[in-house]
Amino acid sequence: MMYASINSCDIAADAVSADPAGMLASQRSAAIRQRELLLRTDPRFSRMPKFLKTEVLAGILVELIQLAGRARRGGTPVELYLVDHAFFNQQLGCDFPRLLRSYYDQLDADEQDILCRVYGSTLAAWLDLAHSESLLPHPVTLVPAPALDDEGIE
Repeated sequence: MMYASINSCDIAADAVSADPAGMLASQRSAAIRQRELLLRTDPRFSRMPKFLKTEVLAGILVELIQLAGRARRGGTPVELYLVDHAFFNQQLGCDFPRLLRSYYDQLDADEQDILCRVYGSTLAAWLDLAHSESLLPHPVTLVPAPALDDEGIE
């Protein structure tokens, strides 16, 4: 995730120019600034700047979409469960639905169109989740961990 953040920052830093050395120097500076920002940022998700939260969210979505895609290609039906209540805890303003809405809404129309063409119904399902009012607040169901014997076996 850190590499993706740094790479996207340095690529976006400069447009193609007649001065390749200058362009590379500019991209290198942007990459170093982004690396330093990432290293200095509080690692607690709730304390991260919003743009980093959305980068993390985008990374999670890509991983989940790839996981589901692998299963589908293998002919396996797919259901993903977000079991950590923090995904839906609205108290800190960093719940999954709110961040997804914020991320998608800040994209311009062309970027939204590209995402829709690439991810199709999968993106539509995630956006349905992000806009669903019936999910929150909901009662949390706690499932106890299986009892282990002295040797750590169920």
